[in-house]
Amino acid sequence: MTNILDKDTFYYSVLHYFVLFLHIFRGLFLAKYLGAAAFGLYGIVILAQQQMSASALGMREATLIELSGLNEMNPSFNKIFVAALFFTLCVGAILFFIGIAAFLNKDYFRYYHPIGEYLYLICFHGVLAISNEVMLNVLRVKGKILLLGFIEVFYGLSIVLWAFLIIFFEKSLSVFFQLALITNLVVFFIYIFLLKGNLNQIIDSKKVLKLLRLGIPLLILNISTILMISSGQWIVGFKDTLSQLGIFSFAVSLAMVVNFGVGSLTWVYLSPLIAEYKLADSSRISELAEILREYLFTAFLLMSLGGLCFYFTIVNFYFQDYFSSFFVFLMIFFSQFAQLFCYPDNTLLLAKKKITQVSLVCIFTTIFITFLGLNIYDHFEKINLFNLSQIELLGALILIGNFIYMLSIFFLANEYKLSFYQKDLKFFIYFLGNILMLIFLYSIDLALFGIIFILIMLFANHLNTFVSLVSIVRKIFIKPPKSETDS
Repeated sequence: MTNILDKDTFYYSVLHYFVLFLHIFRGLFLAKYLGAAAFGLYGIVILAQQQMSASALGMREATLIELSGLNEMNPSFNKIFVAALFFTLCVGAILFFIGIAAFLNKDYFRYYHPIGEYLYLICFHGVLAISNEVMLNVLRVKGKILLLGFIEVFYGLSIVLWAFLIIFFEKSLSVFFQLALITNLVVFFIYIFLLKGNLNQIIDSKKVLKLLRLGIPLLILNISTILMISSGQWIVGFKDTLSQLGIFSFAVSLAMVVNFGVGSLTWVYLSPLIAEYKLADSSRISELAEILREYLFTAFLLMSLGGLCFYFTIVNFYFQDYFSSFFVFLMIFFSQFAQLFCYPDNTLLLAKKKITQVSLVCIFTTIFITFLGLNIYDHFEKINLFNLSQIELLGALILIGNFIYMLSIFFLANEYKLSFYQKDLKFFIYFLGNILMLIFLYSIDLALFGIIFILIMLFANHLNTFVSLVSIVRKIFIKPPKSETDS
């Protein structure tokens, strides 16, 4: 695998964390000035746009898997890319006409739910998004991660600008999404320009069919994995008020933003990790899993500290209407890290073509969360626990579901590693113990919580990781002195 400590990854991470700041700023700015109800509507429209990628039938995921480990000079590289791009453009054309129909009937759809007014914009965003995702993955395989980082910065800055415009000029949310559509169009043409040299191929229908056969199972896997967290937002959106949806969406958006930086690193290394897992023996597989999990757990401790301090300073003082979302934030944050801790094992299973097994786990978990989540609203009086509200109980259910997923993935991946399942189970218990400890310590006293939390972070055998991170920065920014032989 590409060295996890190389310069491009470091600089990309710096750019990515700047984009992280932009996402935090945009979300807080809109939450403050839109109010809980309008922010809830904003959140569910964003969620629908993100999940519009399902319309590409897994072409994004299939392209990444097929190109991972494939030399760019191989004739199949461009054939696969052109086939994938052609298919997504065809799907985009269908979405475009559906969007026109939705625009002409938006008053009718709005009658049933406020999101109906935005269906046409969701479709129009999907037209560009599904092709952009394929081209982004191709650039990632080509190693252009630094360039992708700058494109992300452009996207983040422009979206913040649109947020300012609609608030200061008192425009509607529709205007915001229309302006965001312009940004997506610009990004689309940037990607086309960067990949124009890879477009010199005739469309191969056999390649399209091959990608679909691979992509549809990957699509099921991807969507069900996302729904293990986002299903809660859909349930609140259709079962509760827009104000409660706004509070739930606020917690979800902050939890996702906190994990944004860690997700960027796993995103960067997904392609080379798949390529290495295809050839690695059990010893190397076990080694990679342990290295990655150590970094991820250190990130968990650091981001837990940062996220909680942020909630009890910025959110508590300036966004008091949303402070009640704290418990939901914790549940979603922990759920996302449960998925991140499965990243080495999940990638291993994809490399070993165990997509069906992983998909079945995700589908079962999603059904489990959705079924019980709906029952929370239908029978809340009978199942109310620990004086939790409906959205808090739903958040706890999402965490339980992701625990089931985590244990299941560990079990499936155990076949290819040297260590027994007991080692993964020990890590799970350690992770769960930290979660329970953090919640308990906070409930006693915030200051005590902070002190003990830092001690946990320092003495949980992660000092080597901090030393490694410091050495990376030194190597990048501090040049070694020239020796006498160099002069």
